[in-house]
Amino acid sequence: MNPIKPLLIVGVSCLLLCSCTKKPEWWIGSWTVDPQASVQYAEKMGLPSEEVRSVVQLADGFKGAEISISETEIVLERDGSKLSNQYTVSEVISPNEVILDNAVGSSRYIFHIGNMVIYSIGDATLPVVFQRTSE
Repeated sequence: MNPIKPLLIVGVSCLLLCSCTKKPEWWIGSWTVDPQASVQYAEKMGLPSEEVRSVVQLADGFKGAEISISETEIVLERDGSKLSNQYTVSEVISPNEVILDNAVGSSRYIFHIGNMVIYSIGDATLPVVFQRTSE
């Protein structure tokens, strides 16, 4: 057997293991809420009209805000005031889906599609869609 073949197999195996176990960090960066996309996504999910109205209220509550996410903190800034919250990644469901736990003990399910992040709020899984403004 070629002596390079076992080394190649070990190298590829290590590369695959490292890439599979690496925590995704696609949510890190700056974001703004997209109210229109939030409503469209809620309607696409087939949510009842009452829940779609709740999505509109949630998304409108974020209007004008910029959300900055680092490896450990989410900062919401609007009109010169800031609100920050520490978080940890409690579960990586897939490379595109994670659950974040914040310092006050609530969990949020987030996932991404293209350049959008969908942040589910509450037990009803109301989607709020964020668009990336920078990395």
